[in-house]
Amino acid sequence: YYTIDGSDPRLIGGEIRNSAIRLDGGNAITITSPVVLSARVFNGTSWSAKRQIKIFSDNNDLSQFKVTELHYHPEDIINGTDTVSGQYYEFIEFKNTGEAIIDLSGLVLDSAVYYEFPAGYLLTPGHFFVIATKPSYFYDKYGKVATGNCKNFFDNAGEYVLLHDKQGNKVCLLYTSDAADE
Repeated sequence: YYTIDGSDPRLIGGEIRNSAIRLDGGNAITITSPVVLSARVFNGTSWSAKRQIKIFSDNNDLSQFKVTELHYHPEDIINGTDTVSGQYYEFIEFKNTGEAIIDLSGLVLDSAVYYEFPAGYLLTPGHFFVIATKPSYFYDKYGKVATGNCKNFFDNAGEYVLLHDKQGNKVCLLYTSDAADE
């Protein structure tokens, strides 16, 4: 049995996951987009160990890779007698809002802040990718681990935020501003 969304074909308790596909000998699997293939052998009473492999494809649909939050220009925080710059708490959050796995390899956040997405990173449906300016401060405030650590800070006066793919094609362009009329 196998799945192509990274989930385990076996449910807790040993049942077969509804989305698991049975593969009989001699059959082929056709892959047309990035997937995380998870497989187990089931002999009727017991399961094998799970095997998992990432499969990449040139057919990578980024249309469901969305910016779900951009936190820039937070207030400074008074911590005892120290002041912590609000810039330390800046982050940008992305989410895979689609049904298919997205390959983030080669994406670059370039302009306000700079971040190169790691090679071989597949984002499964419904999951987030958070890039923070200072991951330790992000963790202290939100109790969550940021996925990435960018260079620089967002400009509090406003600026463009550009995400492009490995060929340099624009994936997303945002403009930040504190001005009410912009």
